[in-house]
Amino acid sequence: MSKATKALSALRAISGRHTTITIDGEDFEVFGLSGAAIVDLMFRFPEVKSIIATAKEQLAAGKGVLAIIDEIDSSDLLALGEDVVGAAIAWALHAGTDDEAEGFARDLPASVQILILKASFQRTFPDKLEGFLKALGLSLASEADESGNQTDSNSGSQN
Repeated sequence: MSKATKALSALRAISGRHTTITIDGEDFEVFGLSGAAIVDLMFRFPEVKSIIATAKEQLAAGKGVLAIIDEIDSSDLLALGEDVVGAAIAWALHAGTDDEAEGFARDLPASVQILILKASFQRTFPDKLEGFLKALGLSLASEADESGNQTDSNSGSQN
Protein backbone atom coordinates (compact mmCIF):
# COMPACT_ATOMS: atom_id res chain seq x y z
CA MET A 1 0.00 0.00 0.00
CA SER A 2 1.44 3.39 -1.00
CA LYS A 3 1.90 6.27 1.44
CA ALA A 4 -0.81 8.24 -0.34
CA THR A 5 -3.26 5.33 -0.07
CA LYS A 6 -2.47 4.94 3.64
CA ALA A 7 -2.94 8.66 4.21
CA LEU A 8 -6.24 8.69 2.33
CA SER A 9 -7.45 5.68 4.29
CA ALA A 10 -6.55 7.37 7.58
CA LEU A 11 -8.25 10.61 6.51
CA ARG A 12 -11.42 8.74 5.59
CA ALA A 13 -11.41 7.03 8.98
CA ILE A 14 -11.26 10.27 10.95
CA SER A 15 -13.12 12.71 8.68
CA GLY A 16 -16.57 11.40 9.51
CA ARG A 17 -16.15 11.37 13.25
CA HIS A 18 -18.96 13.12 14.98
CA THR A 19 -21.00 13.18 18.14
CA THR A 20 -24.67 12.30 17.93
CA ILE A 21 -26.90 14.33 20.18
CA THR A 22 -30.65 13.87 20.53
CA ILE A 23 -32.89 16.88 20.91
CA ASP A 24 -36.66 16.44 21.13
CA GLY A 25 -36.35 12.94 19.69
CA GLU A 26 -34.28 14.06 16.68
CA ASP A 27 -30.69 12.88 16.25
CA PHE A 28 -28.10 15.41 15.11
CA GLU A 29 -24.60 14.53 13.94
CA VAL A 30 -22.37 17.28 15.29
CA PHE A 31 -18.86 17.73 13.91
CA GLY A 32 -15.86 19.73 15.02
CA LEU A 33 -15.12 22.93 13.16
CA SER A 34 -12.50 22.61 10.45
CA GLY A 35 -9.82 25.17 9.77
CA ALA A 36 -11.89 26.33 6.79
CA ALA A 37 -14.92 26.87 9.03
CA ILE A 38 -12.91 28.89 11.54
CA VAL A 39 -11.39 31.02 8.76
CA ASP A 40 -14.88 31.54 7.31
CA LEU A 41 -16.18 32.74 10.66
CA MET A 42 -13.20 35.07 11.08
CA PHE A 43 -13.57 36.72 7.69
CA ARG A 44 -17.36 36.85 7.46
CA PHE A 45 -17.63 38.33 10.92
CA PRO A 46 -14.97 40.98 11.65
CA GLU A 47 -15.94 40.91 15.34
CA VAL A 48 -14.54 37.36 15.61
CA LYS A 49 -11.31 38.42 13.93
CA SER A 50 -11.03 41.40 16.27
CA ILE A 51 -11.40 39.27 19.40
CA ILE A 52 -8.82 36.79 18.08
CA ALA A 53 -6.39 39.60 17.18
CA THR A 54 -6.70 41.08 20.67
CA ALA A 55 -6.13 37.66 22.26
CA LYS A 56 -3.10 37.10 20.03
CA GLU A 57 -1.57 40.40 21.16
CA GLN A 58 -2.19 39.51 24.80
CA LEU A 59 -0.66 36.04 24.33
CA ALA A 60 2.42 37.64 22.77
CA ALA A 61 2.67 39.88 25.82
CA GLY A 62 2.80 36.81 28.06
CA LYS A 63 -0.76 36.83 29.33
CA GLY A 64 -2.33 33.40 29.88
CA VAL A 65 -5.37 32.19 28.00
CA LEU A 66 -7.48 31.94 31.15
CA ALA A 67 -6.73 35.57 32.01
CA ILE A 68 -7.60 36.62 28.47
CA ILE A 69 -10.88 34.72 28.57
CA ASP A 70 -11.63 36.24 31.98
CA GLU A 71 -11.19 39.73 30.53
CA ILE A 72 -13.50 39.25 27.56
CA ASP A 73 -16.32 41.66 28.16
CA SER A 74 -19.85 40.34 27.76
CA SER A 75 -20.46 43.23 25.36
CA ASP A 76 -17.73 41.75 23.12
CA LEU A 77 -19.62 38.47 23.05
CA LEU A 78 -22.93 40.20 22.45
CA ALA A 79 -21.32 42.07 19.54
CA LEU A 80 -20.71 38.70 17.91
CA GLY A 81 -24.44 38.34 17.76
CA GLU A 82 -26.80 35.69 16.65
CA ASP A 83 -25.41 35.59 13.10
CA VAL A 84 -22.09 34.16 14.30
CA VAL A 85 -23.85 31.59 16.48
CA GLY A 86 -26.06 30.54 13.57
CA ALA A 87 -23.05 30.24 11.26
CA ALA A 88 -21.02 28.23 13.79
CA ILE A 89 -23.91 25.83 14.33
CA ALA A 90 -24.43 25.43 10.57
CA TRP A 91 -20.74 24.53 10.21
CA ALA A 92 -20.99 22.11 13.16
CA LEU A 93 -23.88 20.34 11.44
CA HIS A 94 -21.93 20.22 8.13
CA ALA A 95 -24.29 22.68 6.44
CA GLY A 96 -21.41 25.09 5.72
CA THR A 97 -22.53 28.55 4.72
CA ASP A 98 -26.09 27.58 3.82
CA ASP A 99 -28.24 30.65 4.55
CA GLU A 100 -31.33 28.61 5.41
CA ALA A 101 -29.41 26.39 7.87
CA GLU A 102 -27.84 29.45 9.48
CA GLY A 103 -31.27 31.05 9.83
CA PHE A 104 -32.77 28.02 11.54
CA ALA A 105 -29.71 27.66 13.79
CA ARG A 106 -29.87 31.36 14.69
CA ASP A 107 -33.49 30.95 15.84
CA LEU A 108 -32.99 27.86 18.01
CA PRO A 109 -33.55 28.20 21.75
CA ALA A 110 -30.33 29.09 23.58
CA SER A 111 -30.28 25.75 25.42
CA VAL A 112 -30.27 23.86 22.10
CA GLN A 113 -27.61 26.15 20.66
CA ILE A 114 -25.44 25.47 23.69
CA LEU A 115 -25.83 21.69 23.34
CA ILE A 116 -24.76 21.80 19.69
CA LEU A 117 -21.89 24.23 20.27
CA LYS A 118 -20.64 22.21 23.24
CA ALA A 119 -20.59 19.00 21.20
CA SER A 120 -18.83 20.81 18.35
CA PHE A 121 -16.25 22.31 20.73
CA GLN A 122 -15.50 18.84 22.08
CA ARG A 123 -15.00 17.55 18.51
CA THR A 124 -12.95 20.60 17.48
CA PHE A 125 -10.69 20.28 20.51
CA PRO A 126 -10.71 16.57 21.48
CA ASP A 127 -7.73 17.12 23.80
CA LYS A 128 -9.58 20.05 25.33
CA LEU A 129 -8.43 23.61 24.80
CA GLU A 130 -5.36 23.01 26.96
CA GLY A 131 -4.13 20.17 24.71
CA PHE A 132 -4.73 22.29 21.60
CA LEU A 133 -2.82 25.24 23.07
CA LYS A 134 0.00 22.98 24.23
CA ALA A 135 0.31 21.60 20.68
CA LEU A 136 0.70 25.21 19.52
CA GLY A 137 3.34 25.83 22.18
CA LEU A 138 1.00 28.01 24.25
CA SER A 139 -0.19 27.74 27.83
CA LEU A 140 -3.38 28.47 29.70
CA ALA A 141 -1.37 30.19 32.43
CA SER A 142 0.52 33.43 32.04
CA GLU A 143 4.30 33.52 32.43
CA ALA A 144 3.84 35.02 35.90
CA ASP A 145 1.47 32.22 36.91
CA GLU A 146 3.91 29.58 35.70
CA SER A 147 6.72 31.15 37.74
CA GLY A 148 4.69 30.70 40.92
CA ASN A 149 3.25 34.20 41.27
CA GLN A 150 -0.50 34.15 41.54
CA THR A 151 -2.65 37.06 40.52
CA ASP A 152 -6.00 37.69 42.12
CA SER A 153 -8.29 38.30 39.13
CA ASN A 154 -10.62 40.47 41.20
CA SER A 155 -8.09 42.92 42.54
CA GLY A 156 -5.14 42.52 40.20
CA SER A 157 -2.80 42.14 43.20
CA GLN A 158 -0.27 39.39 43.50
CA ASN A 159 -0.31 36.94 46.41
